[in-house]
Amino acid sequence: MWNKGGEPCVLAHETTTAVAQERARVNKCEGRVDAMGNHVFYGPVGIAMTRAVGDAVMLRAGVIPSPQVDRYELTEECRIVVATDGVFDVLSNQQVRDVVDDTLRAGGSAQEAADALANTAKRKWLGDLPIEAKVDDITCIVIDC
Repeated sequence: MWNKGGEPCVLAHETTTAVAQERARVNKCEGRVDAMGNHVFYGPVGIAMTRAVGDAVMLRAGVIPSPQVDRYELTEECRIVVATDGVFDVLSNQQVRDVVDDTLRAGGSAQEAADALANTAKRKWLGDLPIEAKVDDITCIVIDC
């Protein structure tokens, strides 16, 4: 989120094994954290986060569907981007802001800004590789208040 003309403000909480409380919950359940400390495993299935909506397989491993929720009062004009790690793993908060602001300044809609953001993230995932590379899930919503 950012006020028009202001700096990006991160509203999300990291939900990975890097957070002690998240890692402890996984360790108390049937999951295990890999040797690199990045993924939660339940049998052969691994996931890179400790919270995931709709992932019933990983519940027994301690991966829960409960989000962390905060409330913010929007008192000024602002822009809000809600996106998956497929966007934020390859783009910084400032890059996200630049793509969205540039699209909206050029007369684009919030939908067009979301499309531009998704396309930018996909290009980052693919890089300059002549072969098809792995691209993470990319989902984003842009709200222009």
